[in-house]
Amino acid sequence: MVKTRKDFYIAGIGASAGGLEALSLFFDHLAGDLNIAYIVIQHLDPTHKSLLPELLSRHTKMEVYEATNGLAIKPNTIYTIPSKNYLILKDGKLFLELIDSKQHLRHPIDLFFKTLAKEKKSKAIGIVLSGTGSDGTNGLKSILENGGNTIAQDPSTAQFDEMPMQAIKANVVKSILSPEKIPSKLKSITHSNSLKKTTSKEFTDIQISSRELESIITIIKKQTGNDFSNYKSNTILRRIKKRIESNHLKSVKAYIKFLQINKEEVEKLYLNFLIGVTSFFRDKEIFSEIEKKIIPNLLKNCASKQELRVWVCGCSTGEEAYS
Repeated sequence: MVKTRKDFYIAGIGASAGGLEALSLFFDHLAGDLNIAYIVIQHLDPTHKSLLPELLSRHTKMEVYEATNGLAIKPNTIYTIPSKNYLILKDGKLFLELIDSKQHLRHPIDLFFKTLAKEKKSKAIGIVLSGTGSDGTNGLKSILENGGNTIAQDPSTAQFDEMPMQAIKANVVKSILSPEKIPSKLKSITHSNSLKKTTSKEFTDIQISSRELESIITIIKKQTGNDFSNYKSNTILRRIKKRIESNHLKSVKAYIKFLQINKEEVEKLYLNFLIGVTSFFRDKEIFSEIEKKIIPNLLKNCASKQELRVWVCGCSTGEEAYS
């Protein structure tokens, strides 16, 4: 009998064209005792009933269910999206929303990933497999910003590489792996979480000297060409400590040696430094104040044909300016 913990992980798996092969390989290599619930969001033909539960059942011993409205999620179980519906996660349950047939642009993966990020925070895992278009990229960004883990299929192994490639180009992916290697990554994520319970205080107490920080910044600059020496030091130090903890290293000195021989880790640390927390109309109260009071007053005081210019300072990825 598989023992499960109450506070389990949820992995959202997005796939489109060529996704069935990737999903089959993934579940062929996946153990059923990782304390993770798996929600498969695939682009489906709205005119046909999905056969995905039956197809996936051939590649796993776990139970596979097609999601129904209000269905409570349990770990070590697989859930699939039904055709003609969006799927969202709230209070540990799955809810369906009918797709508007007149809607041309549909991003069911992004929608589910965003609700997953909000619900599970650091216990959210987003996985993007083979497919066309960019669905999944914005959802992975939300998961990353909320402290979760993000994975994309290695584009060289995908029948259609556009979906994973878009996510990789957007710098929202922590790991790039073939479908059969993703399960071992999931195992390391859950194992890492169990270690944190006994070692988190040890890593909180780690002190990084200015010389060690300079060495790390130099390594990143040498590989990526980006200089972080003028970045806010507290943010940089916090993210370095997180990477030391993730790799189960006991000192900053050991981590620097690890960086010197591991280009992939340098890239991961670099991407951690770049995470931006932003979205459209993020501070809704302020934007409401601008809309109702500030802009009308500015326009009221403008002379006829006078030009009014607005500057937005400190943009991360441009959403503030567009807002």
